[in-house]
Amino acid sequence: MNGRSKLKKCAPDGCAAQPAIAQPEPFIVNEGARMNLISLASTVITFIFLGFVFRRHLVKGGPHLLLWSIGLLFYGLGTLCEVILSFQFHGSVLKLWYLCGAMLTAAWLGQGSIHLLVRKPYVAISLTALLAAASLVAAVFMHLNHEKRLVYLLIGIGLFFGVSMFALLWLAYSDPIVFQGFFDGLSAK
Repeated sequence: MNGRSKLKKCAPDGCAAQPAIAQPEPFIVNEGARMNLISLASTVITFIFLGFVFRRHLVKGGPHLLLWSIGLLFYGLGTLCEVILSFQFHGSVLKLWYLCGAMLTAAWLGQGSIHLLVRKPYVAISLTALLAAASLVAAVFMHLNHEKRLVYLLIGIGLFFGVSMFALLWLAYSDPIVFQGFFDGLSAK
C-alpha cells in the first residue's frame, strides 16, 4: 500500500466500511506573493508621489520640498530593492536596500521638515551639509566591508586632518599679533 492511498484500514476479521472520501486540502494563499504585491504597490505609489512633490518644488520652490523628494526617492529605491530581493537575492541590492530604506529615508525626510520649521537658515543649511557628508560616508563604508586596511587608513587620515585643524586654530588663537584686542572690538558693538 503506497502512502497516497486514502482508504481506511480494516480490522483483520473484515471491513464493512466504505473507503473514506479524501477531503481537499484548504487553499492556502502564499504570503510571500501577497507581500510582493504590497512592496510593488508601495514602490509605484511612492514614485508617483515623488513626481508630485518634485513638480511642486519646481513650481513653488523651497528646499524642504527638494529634500522631501530626495527622501521619497530613497524610500522608493528601498521598496524597489525589496521587490527585487523577494524574487532573487543579490548582495549589492541588499546593501542598497539597507542604505536607502533603513538609513537615509528618515534622515532626508526629517531634514526637509527641519528646513520647513527652523527659521534660522544657517542652522538648516549646516545640518543639510552635515547630512550630505554623512550620507556619502555611509554609502562609501557600506561597500568597504572587506577592505579593513583601507577603512582604517581613511579614518586615520580624517583624524589627522581633524586634529591638524584644531592645532591650526589653537596656533592662530595664541598668536598675539593677529588676535591682540580682536575680541575687545566685538563686545563694543
